[in-house]
Amino acid sequence: MTDRNVHVCGERTVRVMGSYDLENEDVNLLVSAITAAVSLAVLLLIFSSRAIITGFIS
Repeated sequence: MTDRNVHVCGERTVRVMGSYDLENEDVNLLVSAITAAVSLAVLLLIFSSRAIITGFIS
């Protein structure tokens, strides 16, 4: 299995499944961006809730 048009042996490959528009690198970039956005949102929720809680205590 490969995501290239020509295999290392020189034979042309046949697409069995997947999208013609998205390649492996595109999917990796998309997943990384989504993971970073979710992580940032969680961190903001954690730290903003701590700020709210400490504001009520003092």
